[in-house]
Amino acid sequence: MKHMPQDLRTQTLDLVNTSKPDAAASGQVAALISAWLGSLDEEDLAGTSPDCLAPVLWDGFTQAARRTAQGCQIAQLRYCDGHGGMATGLLVLNDDMPYLVDSIVMAMRKQRVAVAAVMNAVLAVRRDANGNALAVGETGAPLESYVLCLLSEDLGADELAALVAKLDMVARDAAVVRRDSVAMADRLTSVAAAAATHSADGQEVAAFLEWAKNEGFEPFGYAYYVVKPGARELERDIPSRIGVLQDTMHPVYGTCLANIPGDFETLSKRADTLSIVKADVEGTLHRDQPLDFIGVRDTDAQGSILGEHCFVGLFTRAATATPLARLPYARGRVAKVLSLAGVRQEGFRAEKFLEILESLPRTEALEANPEWLAQVCSSVVSLYKQPRAKVFARRDVYARHLNVLVYLPRERYSARVASTLARALKESSGATDVRSQTLVADGPLARVYLIAHAARNPTSKPISSSRCCLCWTAGTTASRH
Repeated sequence: MKHMPQDLRTQTLDLVNTSKPDAAASGQVAALISAWLGSLDEEDLAGTSPDCLAPVLWDGFTQAARRTAQGCQIAQLRYCDGHGGMATGLLVLNDDMPYLVDSIVMAMRKQRVAVAAVMNAVLAVRRDANGNALAVGETGAPLESYVLCLLSEDLGADELAALVAKLDMVARDAAVVRRDSVAMADRLTSVAAAAATHSADGQEVAAFLEWAKNEGFEPFGYAYYVVKPGARELERDIPSRIGVLQDTMHPVYGTCLANIPGDFETLSKRADTLSIVKADVEGTLHRDQPLDFIGVRDTDAQGSILGEHCFVGLFTRAATATPLARLPYARGRVAKVLSLAGVRQEGFRAEKFLEILESLPRTEALEANPEWLAQVCSSVVSLYKQPRAKVFARRDVYARHLNVLVYLPRERYSARVASTLARALKESSGATDVRSQTLVADGPLARVYLIAHAARNPTSKPISSSRCCLCWTAGTTASRH
C-alpha cells in the first residue's frame, strides 16, 4: 500500500516518539523533529520509509540539539537504505541564509555522490549560552536551516571526509556573502557614482551598475586592482577585498580572477570602460556555471588609468529577461551594431538583428566587439533565408578562451552533432575544456554555443561530424566547406 505524505509524517513521528530514550534532552530533540517534519514539502517525503527515516532523524537531531560552535555543523550518520544495506546520511545545520540548499546539492553533484533524497526546512530555534536548544517555533527566535541528505551508498572514510569538507566550505562561502552583502551593494553604488562623472559612456555604465545592484547581479565578491608605476601586471589591493575575494588562499576564489583584469596594456587598450566576461572557474554557490565578472576601469579627472574595480558573482534570471534594447549599456551596443551594419532602427532587418542579439548568450551580447556582432547578425539574417552551416569565433577580451557560435539547419542538429563539435573543437584548439549550450528555436536554424577554455591559437583544422564539416578562425567568421 502506498502511503500518502501526511501518513509518512505521522508514522515517522510516531516511531520517533516510541523509540526515544528517557533523556533530559529528548523533549527538544522530538520537538525539533516534529517541527522539521511538519515544515517539509509533501513531495520531499515521497519514497521514504518511516522505519528507515525515524532512526536517522533521532540520531541527527540529537546532535543538532546542541550547537557546538558558530557556523555550519554537520552530523555524519548511517541509515538503513530500505534494501537491506546501509548508506551514509548527513544532517547539515546552519544559520538560515541564501544559496545554502542549492549550493549543497551542487557540491554533492561535483563530488559525484549519488543522492537518494534531500530534505530541508527552516526552523526558529532559541538556544542557551551553551548552544542547547530551549524552544522551537518561538516568534523572533533565530532561524536555522536543517538539510538532511540521504546518500545512495555508504561512503568510505576518505570520501566522506572530502564531502564534509566541501560542504563546510560552501557554508562558509555563503556566510561570507551574506555578511558582506550590504558592503558589496554599497560598493556597486559608489563605483556607479564615480563612473557617472565621466561622460555619457560613464553614465550608461553607472545605470548598468545600479541595475545590476537592484535586480540583475548577485555579487559574491569585490576587489580593486591598482596600476603600479612601471609594473606590467595590475596588483590586487588587499584592503579593498570584500566577500569571497578576501581569502587569497581559497581553492576556488583565490584564483578565479587569473588573467583578469590582466596587464596594464590590455586594460588601456580595451575599448569600453565596462568589461563583462566569464571568469575562469565555476563558483561554489547557487548555480553550477562559470562566475560572471564585471570590471569597471578607474580613471582620474585627466583620464589616466588608476586601476579597475572587479566584481564576481552570477547574473540573475533578470539579466536574460530584460530586453537588450532596455538594458543600460547594452542598449547603446545594440544601436551601434545596427549602425555598423547600416540597418535603420525599424523594419525587417532591424527586427531580425534584435531577435538574433536577444537569442545570444548574454556574455556574447554584452562582451563581444560590436563590429563582430554586426557581422554575425548580418550573416545569420541571410541564413534564415537560405539555411546552411556557418561558424563565428572570437577570442574573449583577455585572450583566454575561444568563444564559438555554430549555426546549422535545424533538421541537421542533434545532441550527437553538438557533442562531436565540442570534442573536435577541444582537439583542434588545444583547449583544456569545452562547454556547450544549445538553442533550438521555432525557426529554420539551430545554434550551438561553445566556449573553449584556455584554447591555444586556432588552426585551420576543421570542426567536423558525420553530418557537418566546419572550419573556423578566431576573431572572424568561417563558412562551411
